[in-house]
Amino acid sequence: MNNNVGHWFKYQQNMAKSFKESHWIRSESLNRYNTQRDSLKQQKEKLFKEKNVAKWGIPVEDTRRAVDVINDAEQAFAMMLPVETKKVEYLGEESAFFTNQCFKEARRVVMQDYALARWHFVDLGE
Repeated sequence: MNNNVGHWFKYQQNMAKSFKESHWIRSESLNRYNTQRDSLKQQKEKLFKEKNVAKWGIPVEDTRRAVDVINDAEQAFAMMLPVETKKVEYLGEESAFFTNQCFKEARRVVMQDYALARWHFVDLGE
């Protein structure tokens, strides 16, 4: 009986380590995304102020459309640096994935451990 409770606490300790690692991965992913997103935003703001569509990194066929939106920040930002924008979008999706996985795993484990803990502590009380 006492041995089972000891195993349960050992299991909980190891599970906590696993959650800390998962949370660290999620935090690092979110930090990387936020850093890259902020850097890209600064680059786009600088390019918008310069008003030089040749530096936007867009295909030649989009140059005319870029000139048309050169004074509209929202539309210009949407066009600028498409390759870098895709990379930042990928980092955002990756961060969202890790966040969702951490949440789902935590919820699953909490529900599973509730039943186990109840069983172990009822056993301990006997």
